[in-house]
Amino acid sequence: DLIVDALKRKGGTAVEPKKEYVFAVPLATEKDVLELAFQLEVGAARAYLSVVAVSIKNKLASSASRILTDEVLHATVLRSVLWRDVVPTFRLIEN
Repeated sequence: DLIVDALKRKGGTAVEPKKEYVFAVPLATEKDVLELAFQLEVGAARAYLSVVAVSIKNKLASSASRILTDEVLHATVLRSVLWRDVVPTFRLIEN
């Protein structure tokens, strides 16, 4: 909702979600699904981080910052579920 609102304020239109998604990786096990979810959360966090970096002086930065914290939290929880060690900085979260 934050993204849709930000797009509308800028005169844009949000894209509707697809009814079905096809992934390029196998999703045969619970671990496969968790690994994919982890990679998607890390990618999303990196995307929002880049938005904050280039738009620090506007309202979009505020929305992106709030979403960024959620994405990092999701990735952190998934790291734990996947039995990966805690990392000291976000730059190392993908390992």
